[in-house]
Amino acid sequence: MAVALLALIAAVWAMVELRRMKRTAQHRDAVSQQEGRRRQANEVMAWMSAELGKPSDRSSVIEVHNRSGAPIYDLVVISSDLVYRDQRRVRVDNPRLTVRIFPPGHLIYGLDPEHAWDLGRRPDEYERLRPVTMSPDRRVTAFEFTDASGTRWRRYEDGVLEEVAPEPDE
Repeated sequence: MAVALLALIAAVWAMVELRRMKRTAQHRDAVSQQEGRRRQANEVMAWMSAELGKPSDRSSVIEVHNRSGAPIYDLVVISSDLVYRDQRRVRVDNPRLTVRIFPPGHLIYGLDPEHAWDLGRRPDEYERLRPVTMSPDRRVTAFEFTDASGTRWRRYEDGVLEEVAPEPDE
């Protein structure tokens, strides 16, 4: 009788441990799958820089760097800048930078006098650029893009990356 009771306890303990191990493996697989989904998104960055030697109201550029090995699609960058009006600095929202397809690499977009973004240039086409790191007004506030697998992502100015639900008509 004592042996049977010990065998029953051992069997119950083994089942509990087996379930715990299975849940742990499922959780590890889910985390690994989520990391895989985020891999390309984690390799895309955008920030504001200043082109040194240009008038301050024409010096801001947006740098976009896709370090992944695949293109991203439907990139939208939202940013703000400082302009001078009547001897005063004023924060303005820039027009949205939209790029249909962005290949792996690093491009820089300047805002032309008509407030439209140029076609993008390589970093070696600029003489001197400096990232804008301390201004609360001159910055990329958010950007969105679709990765190569069709997932839409948004990164905020604080670095938080989130998956964006598709629009209802998509």
